[in-house]
Amino acid sequence: MKSTIAFNMIYQNALRDGRPGTYISLEQGRENLTRHLDQMSLSPRDVESKVSIVDLGIIRRNLDSMADRTWLEIFKMYALNLKRSLNYDILVVDSLRSSKSSRGSKTPGKTSFSGSSGSAI
Repeated sequence: MKSTIAFNMIYQNALRDGRPGTYISLEQGRENLTRHLDQMSLSPRDVESKVSIVDLGIIRRNLDSMADRTWLEIFKMYALNLKRSLNYDILVVDSLRSSKSSRGSKTPGKTSFSGSSGSAI
């Protein structure tokens, strides 16, 4: 349900206002998410020129191979690189549950992401 609501927000902004957005999935694979959104009449193909879906779940699941960095450092690096390359106005990060449970954050939910302009969920 939260994925649908979050994607609907980015989808509507792209359709109505032409605002570019990036949807970062930390758990659900891109294909599975796209299939779910299609069923909800929110086809990512309708906004593919404005909305990018990025699956970071693979990275999150393989954190042991990146032992010298915390999950938050890795996430910030990817989000900043995506901001530079995709220049999004709206950033959606799904799911809060997986970001809270990921290692490297001593105060889950208290760490803010800074370094890019635009909105973030």
